[in-house]
Amino acid sequence: MKKKREKEEGFRDITSFFAEEERPTKPVKSAVNIDKIERLVHDYISSRGSVTKSELYKWVKERRLPLADFYKALRSLLSRSEIKKEFSGEREEIVYTV
Repeated sequence: MKKKREKEEGFRDITSFFAEEERPTKPVKSAVNIDKIERLVHDYISSRGSVTKSELYKWVKERRLPLADFYKALRSLLSRSEIKKEFSGEREEIVYTV
């Protein structure tokens, strides 16, 4: 009777976690090349002269760029001093300039 119940209910014993189960994997999104994003961000900022943080984030979302890759590209540009990050008193916001 016990074995019948195990089959019907999908019973698992206390050591069942040792058995490896195949779990469905999620498809991995293809990452956009960070160098390409760096060039896009640099070109956008240089074309506008200076861009506020909120304007830059809106631009990234409109282009549907991955935010994690955008942050990596932005950090890379800042560390190489290709762009500068400043606080603008008149705009009362962080501004990125070339």
